[in-house]
Amino acid sequence: MKIVAVYYQYPLYENGSYIQEQIDAFCERAEKVTLFATYSPKGSKFKKPKNLEIVWVRGSKIPFITDIIFNFSIIFHFVRLGKIQADIINVICARGIPAGIFLRSKLKKPLVVTVEIINEVEKSFRDKIFNRLQKFLFTRKSIDGFVCWSHYHFNRYLKKWGISQKRVSFIPGGINLELFNPKVSGREIRKKYIGEAKKLIVFAKPMYEYNRKSAELLLEAFALMPKKSETKILFGSGEQRDLLEKRIIELKLQKYIDFMEFVPLSEIPKYLAAADLIVLPFTYHATTARSLLEAMSMRKPIIATKMGEIPKVIGDKEAILVKPRKT
Repeated sequence: MKIVAVYYQYPLYENGSYIQEQIDAFCERAEKVTLFATYSPKGSKFKKPKNLEIVWVRGSKIPFITDIIFNFSIIFHFVRLGKIQADIINVICARGIPAGIFLRSKLKKPLVVTVEIINEVEKSFRDKIFNRLQKFLFTRKSIDGFVCWSHYHFNRYLKKWGISQKRVSFIPGGINLELFNPKVSGREIRKKYIGEAKKLIVFAKPMYEYNRKSAELLLEAFALMPKKSETKILFGSGEQRDLLEKRIIELKLQKYIDFMEFVPLSEIPKYLAAADLIVLPFTYHATTARSLLEAMSMRKPIIATKMGEIPKVIGDKEAILVKPRKT
């Protein structure tokens, strides 16, 4: 079997992203995997399976414009390369669907879309526009099937949009418990980052738009704390780190904040192990959030927001769940 995968950002960490395991699983089962993606940390030398071919395409930091550039770049590279073969096409999230439909028309192979996130209609005007665009893209007849990580987005949107459950496969998210477990030591990371502080809060998520908004909420809450000198916050890095740094300066929190380097996905457990507290202030309706499963597997104290399926994944007895502010 040959698979063509379309995913906007890969890798988000030096040796892979949070879909690294999915790509690895593709490569274990397929003769060849061709991945179209647009994001590689500068200078990264990540490992990849021998049968994985990555076609780097253009993107932009400007919302919506980057989606247009991304899709046209895939079409351009497909025409340029000319010899891409596939038995199935997988697009992860809505932004690559136009390119996926183009590939389906040229390769004459089925298109399966993995539903990662859907913008909420009750939020900003921008989110309402994106929700309508997602509805338009997800309801294309050219899509042969869907993969959802839970029933949440199906019941909340896809079903109401007229998509039959027969076209949807539900595959719950999971993590590697050999990597994420309470036996992992975080001593090295604490020594590197904590300095004179006594407590370390870790937000080990890649800094793209949704996570940056969550990180800003954490910063604003932290700014209200009366005794900050004993605490340090460690954030993940990513394309919107510069925007988060501006907010850090505005709140005058520079001395309390640090950022992780781009590291292999296999190194993330060390950072979670170093934490005294893991805070996940979701500002969007998450499903079976991988970051939450990771924190739970490390048996760390967790504070999270009551968004999406978070209360179902972890209850009030296992974590502190907070009702988020209206954004």
